[in-house]
Amino acid sequence: MNCALISWKTNRKIAAKTPKEYIENRVKAASLGAKEVEQWLETHLIPYKKLVSGDYEKFLKKRAKLIAKHMKLLCDGGIPES
Repeated sequence: MNCALISWKTNRKIAAKTPKEYIENRVKAASLGAKEVEQWLETHLIPYKKLVSGDYEKFLKKRAKLIAKHMKLLCDGGIPES
């Protein structure tokens, strides 16, 4: 559940940062704003609030549930909504 598409360079840069620190830096560097970054992460099944909460186990469990829900829907012929 700890997988998002980032480059190896990005991975090296963020290795020593908490998710909250990394996201705050990304928001500052992006022209989109905090709400748009949050929405973008959510569309990738990355639960933003759980990610930045500091409780990594809860984040993993929440993301696992989201992915399982979407996979089941796809397997049943449905189309997931974000």
